[in-house]
Order: sequence, then C-alpha cells, then structure tokens
Amino acid sequence: MKTKKNLISVVTMIFLITTTVIVTAIPFVQADTLMTRAYVAVNPNPAGVNQEVLVSAWLQPIPPGSEGFDGLVISYTDPDGHTTVRDAAKSDTLGGTYFLFTPDQIGEYTFHFEFEGDTLGENEYLPSETPEDTVLVVQQDPVESYQDTPFTGDYWERPINGKNREWASISGNWLMEGYRRQNFGFDAVGAYNPYSEAPRAPHVMWTRELATGGLVGGEFGPVSYYPGLSYEAKFGPPLIINGRMYYNHAPGSFGGVTYSGYTCVDLRTGEVIYTDPDNTVTVGQTWYYASGNQMGTVGPFLWSTGAGEWKLFDAFDGRLMATFANASSPLMTEFGPNGELFAYTYDFFSGSISKWSSTLAFEGAGWLGSMSGGEGTFRPTTGTFDWMAGIEYSAPGPEGGYPFCAGTDGDILVLVTNMYNTADGSRVLHGFNTKTGNVVYSTPFELSALSYNCALGSGIFAINDIQPMTWLGFNAQTGVLEWESEPQDYPWGTYSNHLPCIAYDNLYTCNYDGSVTAFNLEDGTIDWKSYSENSGNETPYGKYPFFYGPMIAGGVVFAGTGEHSPTQPLIRGEKLYAF
Repeated sequence: MKTKKNLISVVTMIFLITTTVIVTAIPFVQADTLMTRAYVAVNPNPAGVNQEVLVSAWLQPIPPGSEGFDGLVISYTDPDGHTTVRDAAKSDTLGGTYFLFTPDQIGEYTFHFEFEGDTLGENEYLPSETPEDTVLVVQQDPVESYQDTPFTGDYWERPINGKNREWASISGNWLMEGYRRQNFGFDAVGAYNPYSEAPRAPHVMWTRELATGGLVGGEFGPVSYYPGLSYEAKFGPPLIINGRMYYNHAPGSFGGVTYSGYTCVDLRTGEVIYTDPDNTVTVGQTWYYASGNQMGTVGPFLWSTGAGEWKLFDAFDGRLMATFANASSPLMTEFGPNGELFAYTYDFFSGSISKWSSTLAFEGAGWLGSMSGGEGTFRPTTGTFDWMAGIEYSAPGPEGGYPFCAGTDGDILVLVTNMYNTADGSRVLHGFNTKTGNVVYSTPFELSALSYNCALGSGIFAINDIQPMTWLGFNAQTGVLEWESEPQDYPWGTYSNHLPCIAYDNLYTCNYDGSVTAFNLEDGTIDWKSYSENSGNETPYGKYPFFYGPMIAGGVVFAGTGEHSPTQPLIRGEKLYAF
C-alpha cells in the first residue's frame, strides 16, 4: 500500500508540475469553440505480468479557472483482443486523470483515450481522441523498482534524506505532551509513539543542568532540594520534531506555574540551537498540503496555546509567524489525517462542544488562496488574526458537570464528566461525533471513588476503579461497558499511575505495588505483569513503586520508579525499567 501511494504521489506531482509549466507558457485564449488534443501514457513500460503500472491521460488546452472536463473515456485491449471501456471520468483542474492498472497476461495491451467534448463557461471544447494508441508491453519478469534504503543499525542524523522513504516508520515526531495524550493532567508521563525506535541499552547520550537540584548539604543533612513534584515540575514533557527537542524552562509545570521561555536543542548531541526567553510552546504541527503547484508538508510549526491568544512559531528558528487573538483554552488538541490541528472546547455549564481547525484559521487569515488558474496556494503572512475564524462548529450537548478526561478514537470524541453536586464516583461517559458535534451517547456509570486515571485507544475507553483495584473497559463507539479487569495486587495496587497507555491492543498500567501490567483489551484479562526490585526498608511499599510511564515505542515499554510527592530524604535505588 505504501508503494502504491508513493507511486501515485510522485507521478501525480510530475504530471502537475509538467502541466503547470505548459500553462505558464500558453496564455489563456478566449474563444467560442476550441480544438482539443488527447494524450495517454503508461509507465513503467515494459512491465512484468501482475506488476502495477500507472495510466495517465490529459488534454490540451487545460480547462479554465478551477473547473475540470467531463467525459474522459479510456479503454484498453488485452493480448486476447478483449476491449474494456472504463467509465467516463472527470479531469482535475489541469485537464488530467490517472488510474492504476495491473496486467495479468504476457503480451501487448493497447490503451486508447477519447474526450467526448464539454462546455465550460462560454467555451465549447470539441471532442478528440489520441492520434495514436499507447502500447504496454508485458513480459514475464517485473521491471526492477527503485531499491529502498535499508534501516541503519546506528544513530542517524537529521534531516533524513527524502529518498529514504521507509524510514518514516522509525522517525516519528512527538508533537504534544505524551505524543498524543488522551487525558489532561499535570504531568504527561505516559505515551505511545508507533513511529519510533526504542533504545535497548541504557546509554546516556548527554546531560544538561536545568535547575538547582541534588543534596543541599551542611545543616540540612540528608535533605535534597525540592524537585518540583508533582505540581511544579522542573521539566515538562518536551516536543520533538525532526531530531530537535523543544522544552520549556523551569519551574514550568502543568499546574499553573508560569514558564519562562523555551530552548531548542539537538536531540542527538544536546547542542543548543536557539533559545526564546519570552515564550513557551505547548504543541507542534506538521501539516501536509497539496495543490497543483505546491505539495509537501509545511512547517514544522510550534504553537503556544492558551486563553486569550495563540501564537504560531517557525520551529526551525523560533520566529513568530502570527498571533491568533480571541482564543479559547482547549479541552484537548488532536491532529487530523493530514496533520491539521484540531482543538475541542467544552462549556460544562451548557454542555456545548466546539471544534476549532487550524486549516479554517489559516483560511480566515487569508493564507489559503488561489492562482489565476484556480490552483490553491498556502502563503502565510505575519500579523494578528481572529482565532474564532477557525471554529468548525459549536453544537449543543448534555449538561453533565466538570470534564476530566477526553480523547478521540476514530470519529468519536469521548468525554467523561462528573455529576453535578456530587463528590462521589458518579460519572457520565459522553460520545460526540467529531465531524458534527452531535451527541452519540451519554452513559452514566459509578466508580467507588474519584478517579482521573483513564486511557483511550483501539476502540476502548478504560478508567480505573480505585477501591476494587480494577479497570473498566467501555466501547468507545457505543458507550457500552465491555469488561471489568482482573484486580491489581493488594494493598498498594489501589494506587495506579495517572496516565496509563493503550498500545499493541493492550492497556498498560504502572502501580505503587511495583508492577507494570498489560491488560488484554478484548476482555480485561492480564496478558503479562512484571515487577520492580524489592525495596527492603527503603520504601513502605515492599517494592519500588512505579510512577513514571508507561512510555512505549518500538515494542518496548518504559517505566520509571518514583512517587507523586516524594518525601525527604529521597528514596534511594530508583531506576528506569525497559520491558
């Protein structure tokens, strides 16, 4: 499938660029009746039997404005003399069309292209056909394709050469706290990145001092400096884009403490690339944009999001690109299929849900335009623009109290709220359609106590029930309870990590009982469980408690021992584990 998409993208890009050059050379001619000429090409040619080829067809002159021609008919005759006529197609705005074809016989296939004629505006375009047919020669052996670059077994530098296409599977970015965090808490210590390799040896590449720490000394005895846990963390989860790491300066945390700038460093070497002492960043963006004249991922961008205004920076040099005023503070942010940034806001007084789109905001800022031929353009300009222009919809919803867990799974936005005027475990699980904001379901359910530990993925929403030490798994599409898991170990299993993670069709959790557990998403049974070392009299838990993680990539689950609010003197023997 990757090869097919790459073939389409590359050939389409060449086709569009070539046609655009022709458009530039030929001025627009106004006439009532225009002659047309049809062209058809097949590549690769020759090709092997059962080897996919691309059939491209186009017309001259091109259609005016942003319209396409109707009535493009392509037929082909196989070596046995049987002719297949494809349904009439509509061209793109440059007068072309294409499709993939797989020959299943050895011999010659003959391709013929006819245009039935069309009327666009004041002009009549006369029918035409290819002056000569194109013959595809099919042989036994396939034509050799361009050889993929093998993965390196060593460290690699950025940028990665664009010809190394398959490396996309191991070079994923981390564009927000915890990659794509499906919860909002003070510290996103859990994450799953399906497009990254994982280190399998505990080698320290480099270190950097961020704030005062360590043993105070002297009359303070064994006491260390306050590490900031858990609400004034000295280091929050960074953003990583194209081998660069962006981190906000201490004493930043996610509990309201003000950051004081951010720094960009080379992830491999630790070298400082630039520092912005005045701004902070919360989310990155890489957005794929394609038109007849532009094709590729634009950016990368850095966003500073918050109530009042959002700022957009160029991630390469930190340059401020634009400010979007009248902004709301998002409930959560998420990415679309092409890297569009979506932000959801929720009014818990009225229950209404709103969706903001970066693409609509760019359009409102005048960044998305068109050339005289109708082809789209993306050309950002500096200035201050209205954030509200990016609102895709605001939809009414059920009143349901304060939200504390949200995420998207497919076309469903899952949101958990507490009941009004209750301090117990009464909750409501809401499902909204992400495209319309319409309520799909609202499912009341009970927890034994307050719990903010939840995860979403693979069609399951999971939330921790503290007293029985179990997890509840709901169908994210319907809101129906599917299972309750096996319990964690008594007694410390009642304390679970704030941010569990779903990956590889498992729910991964970390606990104060020193366990990392993988629950099967189908029925909540335990697939595997591993433990930290015995802590002796160093901790009251018997084993070293897990607090950091799970962080998952490349088939490895990382988890670090620690506490929510470490007591002094600090516990000795803490470790980072890889399972």
